[in-house]
Amino acid sequence: MPFESPARRHGTRALLLLAAAAASACIFPHFRHLEHVDDVQRVLEGQTTREEVRDRLGAPGMVDTPGLYVYDWEKAKALAGGYSYMAAMGHTGTRALFVFDDDGRVARAEIQGTGQGEKEETGGAAKALPRAATAPLPSGECGEKRTARAWFAGPEPRLVLHHADGIRVCDARGSRVVGDLQGKFYGFALSPDGRLAATYDHEKSLTLRSGSTLERLRELEPPSTVGLSLVRWGLGISFSSDGGRVAAYLTNHGITVYDTATGEAVLRLPDRWSPRLSPDGTLLVSKAKTGFFLTEVDTGRDVAVRPPPKYPYGIAQDPYLARSLSVSLGSTAFSPDGKRLAVASCAHAEVWDLGTMLSSGWKRGLQEAFLLPFSSVFGVCAAAVMFSSDGASLAIANEGSVTLYDLLKHEVRGSYAIPALTIDASFTPDLTTAAFVTRAGLLTWEVGKVSPPAPEGGPTAPPAGS
Repeated sequence: MPFESPARRHGTRALLLLAAAAASACIFPHFRHLEHVDDVQRVLEGQTTREEVRDRLGAPGMVDTPGLYVYDWEKAKALAGGYSYMAAMGHTGTRALFVFDDDGRVARAEIQGTGQGEKEETGGAAKALPRAATAPLPSGECGEKRTARAWFAGPEPRLVLHHADGIRVCDARGSRVVGDLQGKFYGFALSPDGRLAATYDHEKSLTLRSGSTLERLRELEPPSTVGLSLVRWGLGISFSSDGGRVAAYLTNHGITVYDTATGEAVLRLPDRWSPRLSPDGTLLVSKAKTGFFLTEVDTGRDVAVRPPPKYPYGIAQDPYLARSLSVSLGSTAFSPDGKRLAVASCAHAEVWDLGTMLSSGWKRGLQEAFLLPFSSVFGVCAAAVMFSSDGASLAIANEGSVTLYDLLKHEVRGSYAIPALTIDASFTPDLTTAAFVTRAGLLTWEVGKVSPPAPEGGPTAPPAGS
């Protein structure tokens, strides 16, 4: 092997670095001048169309959907520098959101500076946000076991607790057990009217039950050996408002929609998951590797498709990210009147007019869009999104925060830090009470109540009731 002097090695390395920098500048030329929030303000002052924003800022750093454009400074600068390693997820620095009207003009813009993540050197959104005064469940049967999932269900809110060895239904405060079902279940749901319940057990059997007694009424899908033997808890089950239809993600069939009166399957969608039925049961939102699908239940026709973000989290896709995105596209919710659809991802939320969306195939109809604070945990998008029963408010919980949005005033009512990583979240229909499944256990929250600030230089105040 010929000898190579240190000087020559350093020279070769310098040339390689210069070549990489030049290649990076050619590939990402639009990132080079994005240094400060003033760039966005200059765009707003002199460039107001979608095309001009794209020319000024380049490809979006996070997501690009019809009528919406979100840009992430930190990820853009990381790409511009040609770094090959994967930056920490969720540390957004400065972000900008643009909402465009049907003519492509800027209808609304929102800018947020540093402090959107939990990174120490950027300030930390979770530390800057008011801390939700959460509390554990009262001592008793409802709070004695470790909970895998928890959510509110039924017309008179009941707190459903999903344990390793069964389902427990409690009152909304979690102080009294009103129903108990022993067994190993992958999925459980109560219909919004409270009449029916459905379970999916470890034998891959889907069963329709009484909503009040949990007694077995009808087997919708018999036990099957087809499909994966290892599946996650909380596989999706969704009822229409009157309980007339139920959709379930089954490991052996993908998603199946049933008529609960006859027990017959009316639609099967292989390779789909996370079903959510519209209130009248005529539409179904589901996820696939290629994005969100809105499907007519009676015809099986996909009437609208929302592709996954080109740059989720602000970095270019690679095979690892593509696999992760297949299970973390975000969350969806229909408004109680069935006229709107909310979609929440890791860092922003959208509200769409369903009629316009259907007529345009998800190209028009964006009514609201706003940024969310989010943490650095990768692979967990929004844990929950929900309209209030009157349709006037929206609640979104993601990894480490919960945000409330006023749909009448078109403004964020508040964002709050949750004191532990959120695995699952749910709200009562009036959005006055929330339940969070965290690594620290099950926590409830009187929505809007905050913990007192920690003393200067002292420890953070503990959750209320702890």
